[in-house]
Amino acid sequence: MRTKIAAILAPALALAGCLSYGPQHLSSMSAYDLCELQHYQRVNLNAGSQTAVANELKRRNESCGGVLPQIERDRADDVHDRMYNRQSP
Repeated sequence: MRTKIAAILAPALALAGCLSYGPQHLSSMSAYDLCELQHYQRVNLNAGSQTAVANELKRRNESCGGVLPQIERDRADDVHDRMYNRQSP
């Protein structure tokens, strides 16, 4: 029983650790990447990371409004590519 619980919780704990961003990581990211992170991963980011992303965008005087349509097009193209253009192994 413990093994089953550990197997279920391990990926969730690993994922939670991956979605924590600090100012040192965010400062090297492009505005596009920050906006993509904020738009698609907001629910997965902890409160500190959400605040850090918002603060980094504010520090740069950037707004996601201009790049959001491109982010959505890129995501749609990626999903289409994954669904229809990749060969099976």
